[in-house]
Amino acid sequence: MANTATKAPSVEDIMSRPVVTANPTNSVATCAGLMNDAHVGSVVVLDDGKVAGILTERDLVRLAATRYGSDWTRSPVKEWMHEEVDTISPETAISDAFRTISERGYRHLPVVSDGALVGIVTMRDLMRQARIQPADRYAGEVPKGLEGLAVAETEIGDVRGQQGFFHYRQYSGVDLAEKRSFEDVWHLMFEGELPTATQAKAFREETVPLRGIPAAVKPLLPGIAKLGKDFVPLQAAKAAYSLVCNELGFKTWLEIERSELRDQALRTVAIFPTLVTALYRLHQGLEPIEPNPELGHAANYLYMLTGEVPSPERARAIEQYLMLTIDHGLNASTFSARVITSTGADLGSAILGAIGEVDIGHFFPNTDPRWRGAASRLFLEEAARQVTGRKGSIVNVDSTIIAQEPKLFPHLQEMKANIASALGVRPEQIGIKATTNERLGFIGREEGIAAMAVASVDLP
Repeated sequence: MANTATKAPSVEDIMSRPVVTANPTNSVATCAGLMNDAHVGSVVVLDDGKVAGILTERDLVRLAATRYGSDWTRSPVKEWMHEEVDTISPETAISDAFRTISERGYRHLPVVSDGALVGIVTMRDLMRQARIQPADRYAGEVPKGLEGLAVAETEIGDVRGQQGFFHYRQYSGVDLAEKRSFEDVWHLMFEGELPTATQAKAFREETVPLRGIPAAVKPLLPGIAKLGKDFVPLQAAKAAYSLVCNELGFKTWLEIERSELRDQALRTVAIFPTLVTALYRLHQGLEPIEPNPELGHAANYLYMLTGEVPSPERARAIEQYLMLTIDHGLNASTFSARVITSTGADLGSAILGAIGEVDIGHFFPNTDPRWRGAASRLFLEEAARQVTGRKGSIVNVDSTIIAQEPKLFPHLQEMKANIASALGVRPEQIGIKATTNERLGFIGREEGIAAMAVASVDLP
């Protein structure tokens, strides 16, 4: 598998621009108005194009506590701004910027290149890039919630919701699904590059033999297929896969070579369709069908399920679906797998832990008529009941709404109140941000609206 190490991000990658600026003769009232209009917490004061000072929300609070607080229109910003401002360059490592801003108690740092102001970085910007480090590195104020916090770096994939785009190793996921085979994308994920014709042939020759179920496991599958009151193919596959891992002697990844770990991962991908279809057919009273080495991964799945070679159209539909969902980002399953892997466990344990996590369909199945056409508030209320039913509590919710129109800012407080009411929390526990898509994609064309949300909950 390819090395997924990436270049450490710098301040230039996260800084805000353009910066809200003023000149030294502007009044504090003017600067406060600029900050309010732009929804920012500071104004950088420029004198002949050079950074002369900075006025922040803290300064406004300090000014309000003085006898001048009632007459901000007559108070020039130069009398209240911070002079001798520390600045950083765009090339500064984010870790160094975090150290500066936390050790000196700042919330805003102007970014200067060749003497010119090019951006500003804030504590919130830096927290969005936080990494796990010794606690004394984080002396600054940490915002509640998980939105924007990075817990890992990867080159495998990236979902850019605001741009309506996602990629696998810098290739558009949609383009891959339209033009490549599942095996090509599988190779891309494992090896870091799309295969040449020769590489694709070799990869197929390597993976096709891995579809078969070990002989010692096959006699045990009928019993698994009959277990339980209700048959859930994926749950049955979990039990069967654990037997496969035991039969093949999967060991902790700390004790094996990278090549062996790669082989185990390839076999895992190759064998799951065989396990799922075999168990399904056994539950239906049918005999399992052996893999067809002449068929591709997706077509072979349908063949083992039905006993018939699928039409090219049906096989391609399944293949495209598999390609579009081949990387899930850092969802609950991925996070669980990473945690288990961090203990040194074997690959099979990590896969089983990932499968054990439930998704939204577990709580709101599309087969349940209660949720067909239901108001969004009902989903929120049910989510809150799920948390309280486990004796937990909702700490806070951070959400971002991406819409070109309508303008949501005038409605944000009412929206916070409604969400808080549905969840049974205080409005100050709800964070809502609204942004546009800069006229890009279906959102920019005003054909739709997107939303993303992260909730932090406290469970016993």
